[in-house]
Amino acid sequence: MENEKYGILIEGGNGYAVYDKKGNLTISWPTGIADVPVYRPLDQADYQEFKDGKRTMSDLSFKAAYGTWPLPQEEQEKYYEEQGINDMLAKIKKESEQNWSGAKNE
Repeated sequence: MENEKYGILIEGGNGYAVYDKKGNLTISWPTGIADVPVYRPLDQADYQEFKDGKRTMSDLSFKAAYGTWPLPQEEQEKYYEEQGINDMLAKIKKESEQNWSGAKNE
């Protein structure tokens, strides 16, 4: 299938699509409530990492959107711990549960 603006569809599935127009790659994925597609340039080397099985399509869309690869799970957890995010989320959860239980008893 060909997209006039972005070229020939070379990869697709689960809402993701990769197009090639004269060697220029574009990745697309749905966003928002209406699943409106977003289109971003995709680097050939990044696409090759996907083809080699080193990255997922989700990784490609993250990199296209933010300019960096997503952190591996272990690094995310370490970052959250170092930044106090885990403590903050636990506090929010506790306060929410307390507020909810108080509202139910009224």
